Amino acid sequence: MGDQSVYVTDAVSSVIREGVIAAALTGMMILLFLGSWRSTLIITISIPLAILAALSGLSLLGETINVMTLGGLALAVGILVDDATVTIENINRHLEEGKEIKPAILDGARQIIVPATVSLFCISIAFVPMFWLGGVAGYLFRPLAEAVILALAASYVLSQTLVPTLANHLLRKQNGHGPAEDGSETRAHPQSAYALPAWIRTSFRKSAQSLSRPSATRAANRIKLIAGFLCISLLSLALAPSLGQDFFPAVDGGQIKLHVRAATGTPVRGDDGPH
Repeated sequence: MGDQSVYVTDAVSSVIREGVIAAALTGMMILLFLGSWRSTLIITISIPLAILAALSGLSLLGETINVMTLGGLALAVGILVDDATVTIENINRHLEEGKEIKPAILDGARQIIVPATVSLFCISIAFVPMFWLGGVAGYLFRPLAEAVILALAASYVLSQTLVPTLANHLLRKQNGHGPAEDGSETRAHPQSAYALPAWIRTSFRKSAQSLSRPSATRAANRIKLIAGFLCISLLSLALAPSLGQDFFPAVDGGQIKLHVRAATGTPVRGDDGPH
């Protein structure tokens, strides 16, 4: 008998680690480009809620928390932040244009619902064939496919429900929207929707202006961009030796199994004596 709990414990640690990394990187991106800790908080909240919703769905389907379901959740963590990120970014863009908080939220969520739906179906359809696998392969990979699809579906639903709701409460304070003395809503200056550092905004502005320069300048910039991209692509090949080559990577389970074929009648001695 082997201790299989070691593998499940490692899988749980992997999901937690991937979730923390995804939340940290996404939060840093939102904080850097939007300059809003409230938007960062909204994104960070949506990640664990999507995982919990996926676990609830797995429970309803009769699945348990095992290596395959946890592996599916770890696989989906990097994807499920996309919907909430795109939604909150689009809402902030409408706020920057000077819209009121409610129209900005409604327009921002409405504009991304179609591409988000298409993205959900495109990713989910890649896992659909796993439901028709038979034998041991189907028994192993169906829970993984269910975990991925449920996590993505939960992220999609949260991006259209929870994210706009939190944005209505948190971003209203961020952008100075609120009831005035005459009952109408006040509105801060549109630029307050973004709080980018000055040097980043200046760099973005210069990049945008370079696109409107004469064709010779654009051609020179295009050559620089292509050359830089090719250099980065070639440098990335240095990571090839560290990439995995097995579908199931090697796992240190912290145990050693020995298979010995002894002669018939050989006694097996344990801690409590021969058997």
